Amino acid sequence: LNDLCLNYDFARGRTWAEMLAGGTLWRGHLYRSWNIPNLYSLSCTGVIPIPIPLAKSLTKFDFNLTTDLSYQKPRVLVSFLASVPSLEELSLFYMCYTPRPSALDVTASLPNLRKFNVRITNTKWEAVGPIHCALKTPKIREMSLSLQFLNPSSNTLDSDTTTYLQNLFPSANMGRLTDLHLDVFVEEDPTQGFVEEVTLPLRESLLPCLNHLTVETNLHLIPSPEYPPPLTEIRIRNSHLVNIEWLSTLHAQMESTHAWDAIEVVEITNCSSLMSAKQDVRNLVPGWKLLI
Repeated sequence: LNDLCLNYDFARGRTWAEMLAGGTLWRGHLYRSWNIPNLYSLSCTGVIPIPIPLAKSLTKFDFNLTTDLSYQKPRVLVSFLASVPSLEELSLFYMCYTPRPSALDVTASLPNLRKFNVRITNTKWEAVGPIHCALKTPKIREMSLSLQFLNPSSNTLDSDTTTYLQNLFPSANMGRLTDLHLDVFVEEDPTQGFVEEVTLPLRESLLPCLNHLTVETNLHLIPSPEYPPPLTEIRIRNSHLVNIEWLSTLHAQMESTHAWDAIEVVEITNCSSLMSAKQDVRNLVPGWKLLI
């Protein structure tokens, strides 16, 4: 057996409180007694796996939980990840709208992980960090971080949004990252005219090998005063509040050391503010490098 897919429909019409009280998420682990030494790929939907002692060859794991992953369940998931250090590709998709009272007391070392995809929906800012920051991934090359936040005006934050985003990128994990897809959307409150200003954690000291950057956000990006990574591809998509000032500052910073000459592609898709300054964009980016 090389590929195993566990799709567990644990709802069966019951309420979340009833499922949690009954411990449903820990049932159905019929594979515990299996001899599966050649298992390479595991996909779990609706069930949190337990450690598989004989599956030391596992290289790919996809996890999908369309309910709240809070309190003790993050610990269960991280404990499983700690049992499979052979992982090279990891995808996590879950909701997390109940903040944990404290940080996780377990970590998982994934020394072989190269590709990491995280998608968290219906979450509060303070509920994101535990799993993401409990993983040690020193050799990660590609990362996609997709976050759909509830309106931060309804939450209590100890720090601003910029600092919070920067804390999601532990420096020990980022040294070899070459590809980053950052997708951050915040639930807007039309009664308050919510507009959040954010500086992305794009600096050479944190991401010394980052070449390919894709940004999708409904936040207003403001330029960073720090020198950017050695980018060769910049793709900005579905980001109406990203304006020419942000791109101009990035251009000026890279141009000062001739790093802008290494840019191969600048893509702008569905970005109204940048499109309204199309001529200014063309003045920064030669036509053969620009995709609009």
